[in-house]
Amino acid sequence: MLIASYLFFSFLIAVATYFTPLLFSNQPSNPMSINSMKKTNMTFFILLISSVAGLLLLSSKFGYHDNLLSYTIVLYFLISIGFLDQKLNIIPNKIVIPLILFLLLQHAFQWNISFLNILWESGHQYNIINAILTSLWIFLFLSSINLAKPRSIGKGDIKYSILISLLLGFPLAIIALVTSIISCTIYTYMQIAFTKRKILKLPLGPYLSFGTFLSIIIGNEVLNYYLTLREQIATLIYTIN
Repeated sequence: MLIASYLFFSFLIAVATYFTPLLFSNQPSNPMSINSMKKTNMTFFILLISSVAGLLLLSSKFGYHDNLLSYTIVLYFLISIGFLDQKLNIIPNKIVIPLILFLLLQHAFQWNISFLNILWESGHQYNIINAILTSLWIFLFLSSINLAKPRSIGKGDIKYSILISLLLGFPLAIIALVTSIISCTIYTYMQIAFTKRKILKLPLGPYLSFGTFLSIIIGNEVLNYYLTLREQIATLIYTIN
């Protein structure tokens, strides 16, 4: 029964994610060739595998089955926003703005949403002040990059980063952002190395989603490892001196 539930919700995420771009695309759908059908099947397979893996990792981190619907909703938005940016180069306000407002209201009224409560309780002194200050810091940081290098980061990416900040707060949102930038940089250099072509613009949305998910799963462990390592290095330097 449990396996069937995971497969059902994973299939639901994959189907919903696959068809989400149709809601925001202005281009009419064309008849599919054999090659495009193969690409379609491969894309759906990747989405399905990502959904299954995501649900299993969230369940192993926060507990099984009881929060499966919450995991499904969170995972759908993470995957679909990244998929939308990859396919259409947009992160729609119609998705991001309502989610930002919802998280602000959730912080204000503390509704009993089990997964969010578990996630926030596992954070380091996380509250609405933390969320807003983290969002402001990330907004200023990304905006300053845009000022230094115009159009390097899209407005949709900045809004999505604010959403992530409200979801994760400090320090998990910072870990998510750093992970996103590192993974995007690695992919860019790999593409250049293998294709020998310069990449003019790369959608940041998929990497922000990946960084966010990774931060949810192992963000606290990464932070604790960093703090322990920093303390050991400081102790070693003090001992040498």
